[in-house]
Amino acid sequence: VFGSLWLLRGDEASRARSGLSLAVLKIICLDWTHIVTDSGTEDSLQASWLDDPKALGSLATEWRDLAIRTSAEVYLTPAWILVWLRHFMQDRGFACLVLRKNGRLVGLLPFCLDHLWVGPIRLRVARFAGTDPHCIIFRLPVEQEVLDEALDHSVKHLIRALRCDVISFT
Repeated sequence: VFGSLWLLRGDEASRARSGLSLAVLKIICLDWTHIVTDSGTEDSLQASWLDDPKALGSLATEWRDLAIRTSAEVYLTPAWILVWLRHFMQDRGFACLVLRKNGRLVGLLPFCLDHLWVGPIRLRVARFAGTDPHCIIFRLPVEQEVLDEALDHSVKHLIRALRCDVISFT
């Protein structure tokens, strides 16, 4: 899968190494021992998660402004995703990271949660809402200075709290 980055939780990666061929996937096994915490300072990054796609509508104006500031891909803008969610979210879960700094929206990463079968193994997959596996996303609606924290927080929440086995950033 050209351009894909897949992250597998440790136990699934072990199963993959023990005989299941995942040659088409680029697999990165990660150590999940470090937890990012909010320092509580005035300039701290506040992260929250939405689990209802309807809640995104109230963020549309500031999300659009963020997408313009960050030159985000069209697939991660409110104009695209709000329509996509109405048509493609049936039987899927939803999780959206909302990042604010000093009250200002500095990042928004919406994920749909689904399942994927790899041979006999059923994997819980998180991927960007508004996309499919053939979309290659280069520009996210996240300000550059908080991008590392956004991705770190996303991976940890999706793996730990939502028990995703795989995260696709395409």
